[in-house]
Amino acid sequence: MYARSLAVLVLVATTAACPDDPPDGTGGSGGDGPNPCTVGFLGDDTLAPELEVFFYGADELDHPIADDAVLDMIEPPQGGRVIYVGARAKNVDGCGVLLTGTLRDPTTNQIRFDTRTANLLDEGDGWGSVQPGVLAAYSNIPACQNSWSGQTLYEDPYRLEVKLQDAGGRVAEASFDVRAQCTELSQARPSGPDVFDECTCICRAGYQLGDTCEGGGGQGGAGGQGGAGGGG
Repeated sequence: MYARSLAVLVLVATTAACPDDPPDGTGGSGGDGPNPCTVGFLGDDTLAPELEVFFYGADELDHPIADDAVLDMIEPPQGGRVIYVGARAKNVDGCGVLLTGTLRDPTTNQIRFDTRTANLLDEGDGWGSVQPGVLAAYSNIPACQNSWSGQTLYEDPYRLEVKLQDAGGRVAEASFDVRAQCTELSQARPSGPDVFDECTCICRAGYQLGDTCEGGGGQGGAGGQGGAGGGG
C-alpha cells in the first residue's frame, strides 16, 4: 500500500447526510449502484478536511504523490493514455464524494481533467480512501492523445491539481509539480505499433488527431477522450 505521508488542510463548509445511490467504496463518473452508502462522516466535523493523493502505477500498486513525482501513463480500455489519481481524506462525509484530477500544461495553461463520484472506505482511524485498484473510483485524467498540450507528456513538467468535495460542500485540495512517463513494456501487437512506441507517439508534442503511429515517436494514433479546458 502507498505511504501515508501527505496531508493538505483546506476549507471547511457544512456537513450533510449520505446520498443513497453509490455503492460503498466504488463509483465512476456517475456513481451508479444499487446499494445505499453507510460510510457516514469520517473524522471530526469541527476540523478542516485533510487530503492525501496517490496514483495507480503500471505495477498495479498505489504510490504517493509529492512534488517531483513521476506518474505512470496507462492505456485504458478505450485507448489513449490516462493517469489514474486516487485519494484518501479525513474530516469529510465519506458518501458520494466528488474527486477531480486536473493536469495542467504550465506553458500554455491548458488542462485535461476528470471527475468521479465515489464512496470512501472507512479505514477506522478517521481516514477514508477510494477502494484500492477500483479504477472507476480514481480520477482518470486523459493525458494522451496529446493534441492539447504544447509539451511532450513524457519529457516535460506539468502541474497536477486534485480536489475532493463531499456532499456537504467540504473541500480539500492539493497541487503538485509532476512529470509523467510511458511505462508499458514494449509488447508487440498483432498489427500496428507496440504499446510503448504508441505511447511515445501519441503523447509527444505536436501530435495531431488522425496521425498514424508506426515506429513510435513519429506520428500519433487513436486514443481515448476526456475533459478539456483552458486555463483558470
